[in-house]
Amino acid sequence: MSKNLPLRGRCPVGAEGENLAIARNISGCRTVLSPTRCGGSPLAEGAKGLPQAISSAVTSSLSVCGCVVFFRIVGAVLLAVLPLPPTAVSAALEVSAGCADFAALGGAAALYGCCACLSVLGVSVWAQLRLFAGAAYRPRLLVFSRAVHLVLLQLLVRVCAQLLPGSVTACSTLAARVLPVFRLPPDAAAAGFVFLCAALYKARQSLYNNK
Repeated sequence: MSKNLPLRGRCPVGAEGENLAIARNISGCRTVLSPTRCGGSPLAEGAKGLPQAISSAVTSSLSVCGCVVFFRIVGAVLLAVLPLPPTAVSAALEVSAGCADFAALGGAAALYGCCACLSVLGVSVWAQLRLFAGAAYRPRLLVFSRAVHLVLLQLLVRVCAQLLPGSVTACSTLAARVLPVFRLPPDAAAAGFVFLCAALYKARQSLYNNK
């Protein structure tokens, strides 16, 4: 009967009392301990996060590539249906496509057009920011910052362009019918192969989990 009586804040004497005192001190200090199994190493438990990190990286990469491909397709469809200027559509939807179209124009249009694409970023990059930023995404602040960036970058490029030498005569030793062949470097090919394998593994894992 004495064992069931309340202790009124006091700990019992003996080993049981010491364990209760230690538990009370831990709860009072609000400290959370992460016990490991007997003889185990914390590194083994931390290594479990590596597959999750790889899976998250592959998912993020696929999301970025998906946004780029999607808006490139949207731009192609819009240009096929509506009589819109190709450079403006490409710059508004996807930054790399806009830079490529402006670069094909050459001259000052290529310089200032590429700078404008880098300032606007395009709907594709805005969608990626919305995807990864989550609740921290502020569209009004983003619009304001991009507008300021556009104006300042155009002014800075206009000032710096005055210091460039302009056109310079160059000499080429290639014949008119020589076609240079470009091959992917071995390190880039290996990185692309690893990324493709990871993407296929992620897709297979998603299909297997859905079943």
